[in-house]
Amino acid sequence: MQQALSNHTLIVIARWFGLALTAGLLVWQQRTTDMWVVWLILVGVTTCLSLVVQPFTRVAVRQPLVLSIDALIGAVVVVWSDPWNSPFIPFVLSCLVLPAVVSGWRGAVMTGLLFSGLSAVFILTRGGAFVIEIPHLWARWLVIGVVPALFGMTLPWLIQRLKMTSYTQHVHTLTQAMLQNSRDTLRQAPERWLRGVPLQANSLSQTATVSRVEELRIALYTPGQTPDDAVQLVNELADIFERHALIATRVVVLGRPAPVPSFPLALLRRIIIEALLNVEQHAQANSVTLMVRFDQRTLTCVVQDDGVGLSEMGIQRAGMHSLQALMYQASEHDGRLEVFNNQTSGVSVRIVIPLQHVDVSFR
Repeated sequence: MQQALSNHTLIVIARWFGLALTAGLLVWQQRTTDMWVVWLILVGVTTCLSLVVQPFTRVAVRQPLVLSIDALIGAVVVVWSDPWNSPFIPFVLSCLVLPAVVSGWRGAVMTGLLFSGLSAVFILTRGGAFVIEIPHLWARWLVIGVVPALFGMTLPWLIQRLKMTSYTQHVHTLTQAMLQNSRDTLRQAPERWLRGVPLQANSLSQTATVSRVEELRIALYTPGQTPDDAVQLVNELADIFERHALIATRVVVLGRPAPVPSFPLALLRRIIIEALLNVEQHAQANSVTLMVRFDQRTLTCVVQDDGVGLSEMGIQRAGMHSLQALMYQASEHDGRLEVFNNQTSGVSVRIVIPLQHVDVSFR
């Protein structure tokens, strides 16, 4: 099966592409003798990043200051290798992909400006930066001071174009698999559990535009074995969401975990997925918390974000119809689904499912 181009893959490919361009400039400038060691060190750093790109990206999501490491390394390398004729500029520009993926164009622009500022400070400390006789000195300052920020501003658009091209075939392949899996599920599930629940596979097969929401939808709904344990299920969904949406996500478990029947567990999975999709599409959130609480007779799960919150239309707004349908499904099985604004900011989606006297028979 053809795999889609993930954020982590883009980060790694960009680094290696920047190193390849740098190697070409080293050969063209005939500076392989004195700069080859530096290039090999950057190859080693990039190899280490390639091996730990996922956990490193998670750290960057939670602690954006980590992104300044690339700017500092880039400034040191560029200034040390002659800032007016440095072959390492392509590598520095490739490092802006990580902040662009994590924080959008603002993150890439800020990292580019940080690199420019550090480079200017290092150059000025060496003395005579503005008075030396170099042809077109203003243009060289422009490359160091302005180009990184401008390039960072355009990176999110470039990344989206690349991912749209990559996902066109990926969506088609996964949609066929999801449709087949949905047919198998429909044959096994009780009829009362199917009324009013929209099939996401149908919406995927009808859309031609692939965005970050569709990417996340595919990852969350990719056919696979659903865990029998509610805590494991929530942890897996949180992990998938954080890796694809790059939004800091944590799971809190309260009480002693208890077994949950398969059909309420399937409903819980569906509600959590729809809540996470709404966070990605509407919330503009920086963090998400999934709280699971086991009481004596009920299981409560809350998906809470710190985003912009609900509008005056509340849950009736466009894009939340799936949660409305699932709200009726929960009530039919003695459960309760609530969607409300938090006191400070963001939205909470709370589902309460009974753990006892749950009828799961086929009728």
